[in-house]
Formats: sequence, C-alpha cells, structure tokens
Amino acid sequence: MEKETRLLELANFLKSKRAKLHPQMVDLPAGNRRRTPGLRR
Repeated sequence: MEKETRLLELANFLKSKRAKLHPQMVDLPAGNRRRTPGLRR
C-alpha cells in the first residue's frame, strides 16, 4: 500500500509541475495545441 501511495504522490507532483510549465518558458513557440495530431500515447 505504501508503494501505491508514493506513486500517487509522485504522479500528482509531476502533473502539477507540468501544468505550470508553458512552451515559452523553454523557448518553444506558443500555440493552442500541446500534442501532435495523430500521435498516440
């Protein structure tokens, strides 16, 4: 159970960091779409 809790905490941490990151912050062009069309995850 502890492993699942740690994984959930890590996932939440990474999601919050990604949500605060914008393309302009890393010298990428701004745009509405963040995913490439047709690219599957």
